[in-house]
Amino acid sequence: MERITFDEWVKNPSGGRSKLVGERDIAQAIYNEKYNKMLLLCGGHINYLLFRSGQDRYVIYIQMPSEKSKNLFYDVVVEFTTKDDVGKKLGKLTPYHVRFFSNDPNFIYTFAYVYNKNGLIVPELISKIGTKALKEKPKETNPNKMVGYVKSLYFAYIFMQNKGLFNKLMWANAASISQMNSFFKNTIIHSDKKLQYINQYHRIESARKKGQNVQVSRADSKGMEKAARNADVLVSHSKRAKAVTKARVLRAEQGHKNLHVTMAKRAKMVKGK
Repeated sequence: MERITFDEWVKNPSGGRSKLVGERDIAQAIYNEKYNKMLLLCGGHINYLLFRSGQDRYVIYIQMPSEKSKNLFYDVVVEFTTKDDVGKKLGKLTPYHVRFFSNDPNFIYTFAYVYNKNGLIVPELISKIGTKALKEKPKETNPNKMVGYVKSLYFAYIFMQNKGLFNKLMWANAASISQMNSFFKNTIIHSDKKLQYINQYHRIESARKKGQNVQVSRADSKGMEKAARNADVLVSHSKRAKAVTKARVLRAEQGHKNLHVTMAKRAKMVKGK
């Protein structure tokens, strides 16, 4: 599959040669409605962090809220790259090619295998996806091995549009790519671990509704707290653009008590609106 831009992905993630009649309009209607519901649930606040390397590579990390569960979030990353000298001089990211990552279970267990085969996963984050998801064909969830729409990635597109983040001016003081690997390593949760957290989260929420108490291991909690502290150190050294306001740096999802995601100490980070 040829590399595609984000606009091309939105029009047809499988590429122009395998056009899916009517799917674009259906996806647009469904995902826009779901996105608006998600914004209501999270109070309109979405945290994100920008990285860049000259005019060659731009990477956005988004702590994407769940559409249905108020205290559940997914790590979503979109990378923009180009080797075209003309494209580098333009003020927009729209002509840049994209690669993705999301630890949303829908992406991992339905599309990760196919996206990886087509070179559409951010290289530094392939190790954050379980071996089974990368090596075993999704015979039941995606038998035709299509590069299809993923809700969390579509949400990222809408978010970037709404925030004006396809405009390079908004990336003027993004953190250096050299800081990105450390941030990813210490903050983004491996897909297998993420699934465990999601299952625990829903188990605890179900128990809560029944008036029951559920105990969760403290070991996972300590590991997540350490990751959050490391993220604090990185972000505190990153210069922000003038438009950036002080906001709470996300804390990685924790395994203690009710698995609610809390926010780490305040640092300079983009505040979603």
